[in-house]
Amino acid sequence: MNQHPSEVGGKAYIGRWDTWVKALEAFVDRVKQDEPAPVVGSGGVAPNPDPGAVPFVSAKEDVGRVRLGVRYKVLVRDNFKCVLCGNSPATEPTCHLHVDHIHPHSKGGSTTIENLRTLCGACNMGKSNLTIEGVR
Repeated sequence: MNQHPSEVGGKAYIGRWDTWVKALEAFVDRVKQDEPAPVVGSGGVAPNPDPGAVPFVSAKEDVGRVRLGVRYKVLVRDNFKCVLCGNSPATEPTCHLHVDHIHPHSKGGSTTIENLRTLCGACNMGKSNLTIEGVR
């Protein structure tokens, strides 16, 4: 694994949370939440909206988007492996996992844990909005 797992350096995490352990604890707390992460502004800082205001997200932007907490739960459930071929970043460093809709969102599928699964890039790419049965 010659590639760093994050584009953000360790000093940035320590600068915000004081220690690496506190940064990891904040990540775990964030993943446990079922709400979307705050949008980071162009200055790299999350805006501080009016507490009574509801943030605007257009339906077009949110269509089929899998929230971070839900994505993590799907990856844990599927043991960080592709459910079709068994490929995993733990055994194949070039493997990139995707969280895929079993019943495509564009065809009425919901973005729920029950309708999501983990696929590797090779199994998911080119599939578009087809089901696995439609690809064969």
